[in-house]
Amino acid sequence: MLAFTISCTSLPPYARPGDFEGVGPEFSGEIVDAHRAALQGLGPRWPGTRADEIARAYLVGGFKSHGAKTRRASGPSEGIAGQSDAIHASREHFIAEISGDSGDALLLVAAYPVLGSSSWLDDTGAAVLLELARVFEATAPAYTLRFALAEVRPAPRVPAAEAEKTADDATWERVETVGAARRLVIDGGRSLAATIQNDRGTDHIRAVIVLDLSPDARLRFTRDLHSHPGFRELFWDSAARHGQESMFPADANWAASGRLQIGFRESGVNRILALVSDPNALQGAAIGVGPSTEELTLFGRVITDALTQLMHRFEKVDAFSR
Repeated sequence: MLAFTISCTSLPPYARPGDFEGVGPEFSGEIVDAHRAALQGLGPRWPGTRADEIARAYLVGGFKSHGAKTRRASGPSEGIAGQSDAIHASREHFIAEISGDSGDALLLVAAYPVLGSSSWLDDTGAAVLLELARVFEATAPAYTLRFALAEVRPAPRVPAAEAEKTADDATWERVETVGAARRLVIDGGRSLAATIQNDRGTDHIRAVIVLDLSPDARLRFTRDLHSHPGFRELFWDSAARHGQESMFPADANWAASGRLQIGFRESGVNRILALVSDPNALQGAAIGVGPSTEELTLFGRVITDALTQLMHRFEKVDAFSR
């Protein structure tokens, strides 16, 4: 269990709209970039290290500043049926919540990597969720917005109990391949899904929106075969209204892709939309840089609009059912 005992002066400055010319209440790629830079600037992040503690404190402070209640959610001691307990052991997921008029929730999921390197997975998803919390802070959403960060950690080189005591880069296996990183993301998603199921269940969760983003891919999204077709249509329609057909192409390849959402599907949740960046849409010479500031701004505005439309749709359904 991590103890956040670091001083406030250890935290990187938290980005605000006033730090950037022309940034207002709408979703801002500049702020997302600032969050990514702040988290990456902490250095290599392994489970339980100081960089991990500071990054978590930064996220806690950020979500709280936008009116969200935050909590840590430890992976359950027992796994999902048929899965190893090691998948869940000692993981510390992160959950923040902005209360809505309804207790029913929209769950937004991204990864929180503690892999020692951002080469395979970075903080783009976490930074996007932080900025979405800022955007929705003053809107009094119709439904509760729950933001969940799934801890993605490497396999320990030493027994888990000793790993928690030492918590340094020699304690963990280094990730050497894309395939290995993807398996670790799947494990993190499974642990988060089991944690949420054991905590409050999923019956009150109306939709799960998963941001499965690659640090080396442009924001161009495949059409996930297993995603809810109605949710997918709504998000692609929002993209078209914002002129972002190239980001959400209607003729994108169909793919049974993505990693974070697998655990939710295995636990019986089918109200999922996985937004998976196309692995074939690489940045070329800019590999490792990630999406541009402009792409992030446009992506965030599509997501903000789509979430708003999704809540309107649920309101109509609920009004009719009464």
